[in-house]
This record gives sequence, structure tokens and C-alpha cells, in this order.
Amino acid sequence: MVIDDVSRRPPYNLVGNEENKYVISDRTPEIQFNDDGSLDILIQHDRPADGDVANWLPAPDGPIMMALRTYIPSEDIREGRYAPPELALVKE
Repeated sequence: MVIDDVSRRPPYNLVGNEENKYVISDRTPEIQFNDDGSLDILIQHDRPADGDVANWLPAPDGPIMMALRTYIPSEDIREGRYAPPELALVKE
């Protein structure tokens, strides 16, 4: 998952942040999967309150564009049969 800052019209730019983190993927160090194998990604401007940044994708304080990149996609993705999970807005 990658996010771009849309406040700077195309070409969009990756969001600069103090973590120098621009993507969450299966190669993200220390990524934490849930017990059931699912993955929660925190897409937010503020650093997580608990300080756990492994699954945090820093976002600008404003509109963003998100992209799910696939490399060597499966047949389901190529044929349009795969739909990524829906995003859930969580407010504390």
C-alpha cells in the first residue's frame, strides 16, 4: 500500500515523513499480522499513541491518493476477480 500527497497536483509525490516510510508490504520490517492472518494498516497523520509504528503508514494532514501495487499479479488480479478489502474509518 502506497499513499501520495494529492495537494501537489500530478505528478503526485510520496508523503515525506519523519520515519522515511513510504510503503507497507510483505517486506516491511517488523510488520505485525493479526492472529487470523489479516493485516491492519494504520493510515494516519499522527504517530500511533502506543508508539508501535510497524503497521503505520504516515499520511499528510489532508487528502491522499492510495494505490495498491501488485508485482507479478495472480490470475484473479489480472482478470479482475480480486477486490481488495474495504477500508474502515476508525475514530477513537
